[in-house]
Amino acid sequence: MDCNQLERCINPALAVAAEDETPFVSLESEIPEVLFTAMKGFIGANPNWDQYQLMSSALARFLFQNAVAKEL
Repeated sequence: MDCNQLERCINPALAVAAEDETPFVSLESEIPEVLFTAMKGFIGANPNWDQYQLMSSALARFLFQNAVAKEL
């Protein structure tokens, strides 16, 4: 399933515009300071990672774990 499929179903005009653009979602959230400090430390210790990769990986793992848990 394409990540923008729902938007295109609601507004078909987006189907044409979405073909030329790279789809992404912007997310803003408050997190505990201790988590922020840990994330900052991890990124500082691992120069190949950035905040976007870290959040993407964490979200993917969370979704995977919860999807597997529902099937058990």
